[in-house]
Amino acid sequence: MTLQSMFGLKDSYKESTYRESVTTFKFIAELMEALANRNKKVDVLMTKSGDKFGYDVVLHCDGQSKYIQLKTTVNTKVWSNIHTSLINNPHGEIIIIYLVFSNPTKWDVKYRPLDKSKLTIDNTKQRQKIDKSMLHKQMNVFALSKYLFP
Repeated sequence: MTLQSMFGLKDSYKESTYRESVTTFKFIAELMEALANRNKKVDVLMTKSGDKFGYDVVLHCDGQSKYIQLKTTVNTKVWSNIHTSLINNPHGEIIIIYLVFSNPTKWDVKYRPLDKSKLTIDNTKQRQKIDKSMLHKQMNVFALSKYLFP
């Protein structure tokens, strides 16, 4: 079995939990390395209650905390289930992780954070829907590390 056959060419619920675990660990490892290259350390707290509170990971670096919800995709254009409280939180970030396969056994990831300035928040709803047009341009992990912790 290859990574591509395990994760598929499209988003599959069957493997979504495993795919999200793998990409979360990859995100953390890459971000820690990118920040180390910038002479910064990050503390990471993973949570199993992301659906309850709206975030999956808490990052703390240089006295600043970020509450991160990660969404992993191969080709999804719309995401729902984004907690309005996380969007309203100035320290909350939603990051879409795109899986890019260069061949069946090699993959890379690209990151697209939510651009909150492109979103009209409906505070009467507990959850929001976002689409591709509301995201920042694709960035590598080094650019993402600067975005999260300038």
